[in-house]
Amino acid sequence: MRSYSEHLIETGDSVTLLERWMDLNQSGNVVRNVVQESDTLTFGDQMFAWEDLDAAAGVYIVGFIVEDLDGNAYPTFTQMTVR
Repeated sequence: MRSYSEHLIETGDSVTLLERWMDLNQSGNVVRNVVQESDTLTFGDQMFAWEDLDAAAGVYIVGFIVEDLDGNAYPTFTQMTVR
């Protein structure tokens, strides 16, 4: 059984996001994998908001991978279709 610990976020704490982009071929196999540093989010008095942007039509796999302070990764993914 995994033991979890809690990290209490305080005002001024920040986290830098890493984006992983995976290009797939027609069979759904990854043909290119790129990781790039994204924005740094700083915790303050207001909650973060998600902004929807238009995307090209197609099938996408969207996911989040959260890594804890010990380096353990917790991934979750879902498939989305943009029409």
